[in-house]
Amino acid sequence: MKNLTSEEKLKLQFKGFLATPPLWKEKDLIRFPEFLMTEVIRDLKVDLKIPANLVLGRRIEYFFRYYIDEFSRHRTLAANLQIIQEKITLGELDFLLQDKISAEISHVELVYKFYLYDPSISTEMERWIGPNRRDSLVRKLDRLTRHQFPLLYRKETRETLKSLQIDPQEVSQKICFKAHLFLPYSQPDLKPTGVNAECISGRWLHYLKFTKREFGDHLFYLPKKENWPVDPKFNKQWLDYEEIYPQLQHLLLLKHAPLIWLKTGVDSFDRIFVVWW
Repeated sequence: MKNLTSEEKLKLQFKGFLATPPLWKEKDLIRFPEFLMTEVIRDLKVDLKIPANLVLGRRIEYFFRYYIDEFSRHRTLAANLQIIQEKITLGELDFLLQDKISAEISHVELVYKFYLYDPSISTEMERWIGPNRRDSLVRKLDRLTRHQFPLLYRKETRETLKSLQIDPQEVSQKICFKAHLFLPYSQPDLKPTGVNAECISGRWLHYLKFTKREFGDHLFYLPKKENWPVDPKFNKQWLDYEEIYPQLQHLLLLKHAPLIWLKTGVDSFDRIFVVWW
């Protein structure tokens, strides 16, 4: 994507965020309802300005707020509202939103994740892990349930919300959980339960399986993490196996599992994670 301007990249990242499906559909993974982004955007004109070099998580927060303020029936009352007790930050509320029609106020927690499915783990939901095995879906859901949502009802939060004239007891709590899911490369027909199948974005494999014999006929690109939400079809510059492998090897030595875009045909693209573990 080196041939694109920063504005063009930002627009593609935002479009990728909008296109990412919710992690569950019709069935909630936790007791808090999903905040669905249901507005149909017919003319996507993006005039979004964000600070440079933002990590992906913060970038996604800017995208969500831009969507809320420009395209939805809600307005933002507060974002990243820190709750502090005696100079110690207890946590933060991601978003407080108000429906412009019903006037309902919602506390919305925003999550955007990439998870790999590891069939060797015995429990179904615990099989969804981060690319470097440092986090998991189960741990994230547990933190949301035990910490993020209860934070609304702490006395320190009530004091903070007074300035916004908001009563926590009148606030509904929702979650916007978008995700890209990756299946084992050798088992692409697996059908994991409990998650939205539309989230399956690609596959993953161990680096020893990323051989020239298997992948030598393809072209590749190693996107920066900020571009992970982007559809690979928008990339114009591609490398062959011999060119991509040194970049891949460098990251693997640092114990970083990279996401790679593959061009497998004229109009055929794929995403894979190559893992070190």
